[in-house]
Amino acid sequence: VTPEEVVIVGRDNSGTFYGVQSLLQVLSQTQVMQCEVVDYPSVAERGVIEGFYGNPWSHKDRLRQFDFYGQYKMNTYVYGPKDDPWHRDKWREPYPEDEARQISELVEACNRNRVNFVWAVHPGKDIKWEESDIQNLLRKFEAMYQLGVRAFAVHFDDIEGNGTNPYYQTELMNILNDDFVKVKGDVEPLIVCPTEYTRLWANPTERGSLIIYGNELDPSVDVFWTGDAVCSNMTESTMEWISSRIQRPALFWWNFPVTDYARHIVMQGPVYGLANTMDETKTRGILSNPMEHGEASKLALYSVGDFAWNTETYNPIDSWERAIEELAPEVKEAYRLFAIHSCDTETGYRRHESWETTTFGFEDYTPELSAKLMEELKRIEAVPQAMEAMQNKALLEELRPWLVEFGKLGTRCRKALELLDDY
Repeated sequence: VTPEEVVIVGRDNSGTFYGVQSLLQVLSQTQVMQCEVVDYPSVAERGVIEGFYGNPWSHKDRLRQFDFYGQYKMNTYVYGPKDDPWHRDKWREPYPEDEARQISELVEACNRNRVNFVWAVHPGKDIKWEESDIQNLLRKFEAMYQLGVRAFAVHFDDIEGNGTNPYYQTELMNILNDDFVKVKGDVEPLIVCPTEYTRLWANPTERGSLIIYGNELDPSVDVFWTGDAVCSNMTESTMEWISSRIQRPALFWWNFPVTDYARHIVMQGPVYGLANTMDETKTRGILSNPMEHGEASKLALYSVGDFAWNTETYNPIDSWERAIEELAPEVKEAYRLFAIHSCDTETGYRRHESWETTTFGFEDYTPELSAKLMEELKRIEAVPQAMEAMQNKALLEELRPWLVEFGKLGTRCRKALELLDDY
């Protein structure tokens, strides 16, 4: 940017598109007469995998998501909701006309936002390792190709029995790669989710399926990995462990902020547990598995995109604060107070919450501690009403059940504290 002109140069169309997003972000904060920004992502794949159990996102949910991804430089979306029957149970069958039309609309929306729409199939529950089912998969891929899809994934997660055979899995992927991807010429590299997608139950020996993947699977195929557990942090050690076995950097499937294992929770806390040392030599990228609440997931997804674009300087709290400001500036104080108390769960992947609140035991009571806590409880009681001014009504409706209970929690705690004061 100079006083005379603005010049945006990208390595390709997507790079130029992201340059425009950077300019818009700068102009939304200040008037600029002169500056120079040289920017590029730390890892190749940055975005979201809709891979949760429960209610899939609606068509409108997904369209809103893609505009968000483009704005914040996320370039990958994997369509793999477990409860879409044509993704899993009816994977051999073509989509009905209405659903097929929606797939085409989603692809077009992704293209507008420079997002790679990856359609995933989950055949492992009942696949027959014979020519007929190979042809069924090729026909399904061709049908999706005709709808505009140019990227594909095959998921073998959460299955039992014959479908888990790693030799058959890798052979199938190589066939799809040779007979479809290479033949088409304009299809992105395939992605596969192995049955042993976590170190928690992976066979670490030379006979383990991940070693077989490394030896047998075409090097162009990307491999998903969730880390040391189903829900776990992205660390140097877990990425080194998997990469040494599959003989390529893994694509990290991060099970956060997903809540299909704890649906009474809405995850609104900071995005932490991601190693700042990640780059393209250590991972193909990171895809976040979100909640079934699409708008409420954006608080975390903002930071996932933030991390993936610049891993070295990523700061969880700073990113979380900016996400709140971006998503709901008109109610940012109320939203922040709700979010700081709305992330922890007793099951699965525990996340910190309420770190700014000073609590105390009965025997440690002082009037000063009580007064400080009372002030916060009264602010909590006021949050549901304050949040009604939120302009994003879709987000407000998703959060409303938790906002109501949050206000009740503030009231119950205030009354308990008043009893303690009286005592």
